[in-house]
Amino acid sequence: MTTIKHAFGLALILAMALAAPAASFSHPEEIDSSARAKLERAEQRWKDRRVLDYTYRIRRICFCPPEFTRKVTIEVRNGTPRRTPRMYREVNRVEKLFDVIREGLDAERLEARYHSKTGVPRSIYIDRSFMIADEEIGYESTRFRVLRG
Repeated sequence: MTTIKHAFGLALILAMALAAPAASFSHPEEIDSSARAKLERAEQRWKDRRVLDYTYRIRRICFCPPEFTRKVTIEVRNGTPRRTPRMYREVNRVEKLFDVIREGLDAERLEARYHSKTGVPRSIYIDRSFMIADEEIGYESTRFRVLRG
């Protein structure tokens, strides 16, 4: 089953790359202006909510072994992640998802989608170089939920 999920993830990345219109392939300067503005708006929506206790599901999409692509639930209490698997520590807070996007601003291709009300990144896809195979990385976050008490 894990092999099927891994194969599906790889197929999804390939389909995204092939299905995208040529106009979506941008130079870093073009990515920077549009993506930076969207990132800043999403970050401001997130900051305005002042959420410190929450959970979300995250899944890495990459050409990686299956154990690196499994879905995990991230729990954050008082702004501090709890019991995050080692392989997901770089994305164990919403602010770290924003950091991943910010680091992708100089990539040859960056796609990021955000929740319209919370600003939480829903999907991230980064292709740092069209000339390098299999270095693309993506994240999909779902089931964001604010925790009470």
